[in-house]
Amino acid sequence: MRQIQHFFINQSLEADEIEIDDKELLRQMKEVLRFRKGDACVLLDNRGHQAKAILEEFHHKGARFRVESRTSLQRPARTVRLYVALSKKPATLEWIFEKATELGVTELIPLDTERTQVHELRKMERLHSIVKEAAEQCERGFAGRSGDHDAPQ
Repeated sequence: MRQIQHFFINQSLEADEIEIDDKELLRQMKEVLRFRKGDACVLLDNRGHQAKAILEEFHHKGARFRVESRTSLQRPARTVRLYVALSKKPATLEWIFEKATELGVTELIPLDTERTQVHELRKMERLHSIVKEAAEQCERGFAGRSGDHDAPQ
């Protein structure tokens, strides 16, 4: 039996049928995970709701899911904030963000410190994506926040 995949989507989970048109998410479902009609997944809205949904069809503009059940989630009781000095190697910072999210850190803040060799963070969007994917993989109901890099030092 295949593990049920979790996906964050930027829309409400209130309707009985949900249309998804996020091209990157659809590519992942079709080409990477090879979703077929009838496959189940869990959709998350990052606002405290999740829905178990069944793929009804892929069409030229997206995919249509039928919601089977909905659940409300509780936010973590504590905020775990991790300040991370910018790394010379972007892969190191990405790895730290991924593993920290998997361990339950709720907020990640890159820091520009006195001894940091890199003083500019260029790929914040990539870090947001890594945090979101790590939260999906761990089946967390909320993706952690990755904050701005000029946070208090």
